[in-house]
Amino acid sequence: GAGVPVRLGVPGEAAGGIEDGLRFLRALADGGVPPVGRRVVVVGGGSTAMDVARSARRLGARAVTVIALEARAAMPAVPAEITQALAEGVEIVNGLGVTQFVELGVVVAGARLERDGDGAVRPWFDAGARRVIGVDQVLLAIGQRADLAPLASRLGAREPLVPVDPDGATQVPNLFAGGDVASASRTVAHAIGAGTRAARAIHARLTGTARPAVGRPGWTEAWPDHTVRPAEIGLHHFAALARATREERLPATRVQSFVEVVQPLPEPAARTEAARCFGCGTCTQCDVCLSVCPDMAIARLPGGGYRVALEHCKGCGLCAAECPRGALAMVAER
Repeated sequence: GAGVPVRLGVPGEAAGGIEDGLRFLRALADGGVPPVGRRVVVVGGGSTAMDVARSARRLGARAVTVIALEARAAMPAVPAEITQALAEGVEIVNGLGVTQFVELGVVVAGARLERDGDGAVRPWFDAGARRVIGVDQVLLAIGQRADLAPLASRLGAREPLVPVDPDGATQVPNLFAGGDVASASRTVAHAIGAGTRAARAIHARLTGTARPAVGRPGWTEAWPDHTVRPAEIGLHHFAALARATREERLPATRVQSFVEVVQPLPEPAARTEAARCFGCGTCTQCDVCLSVCPDMAIARLPGGGYRVALEHCKGCGLCAAECPRGALAMVAER
């Protein structure tokens, strides 16, 4: 994981009083009540920054300002979190960066994120005038990095990542890495994917079996390493159905405690919402392929699944084209 907080590295930061937003949230999650100032500035534009800002409001901060380098539409925070934070009285100022910390103030200037010659993304400040935002407390939420120093000598780790192959194997035999230390895509979904690939590879090594092939293995199996795209789904087989709307508590009420903001769906709405899932890439034995085959070359098997009579199939591709969920494909044998 990436557990070391990133710092800005600007004048005045080392003087003290500049706190780590993730540590603030951890103290709160552990049941503590971290102190907050009357005027709080949160630096960052991601989901952690939104969590910090909204928590500060609930702990009694009168004014909370989020300073984000990105434009509002480019902020990495989940859009719903941004909307909820604004409704709760959090001010979000975009296109600004911190140039210096002074006593009871944060010096900011117009800024933007740009990619330099070595591919790194860094803030670039405009030449315009600086201004000072008065503040009693500053919380940084600009990301974390992994501490690779203990791994460098054996794994060849160099900032910022541990080198791995597609299965997550490192250069040390039988040692795998994944998640934040091995990928720049720092999301839960990517970490789960890395763990899944590593688990398959580890299982294959321990059992002496072949790793499951990458691709589309069969009619009734999920494709382990293929993401079904919208173009591969037969959308005309499904009726359009709008997403269910979940109610939210009123902002004036929810900022007084840490109660859940978004309310759960009633059971009927939850069932309807679950029914919207296409089951992409998974055969549900809907018989569409069987019904559209002009040569009657497809038959149901007694135990489930289908059999294709290759002596009758002409390879027209209708079954694959009409599959509602993109669960099969026409591939060349040679």
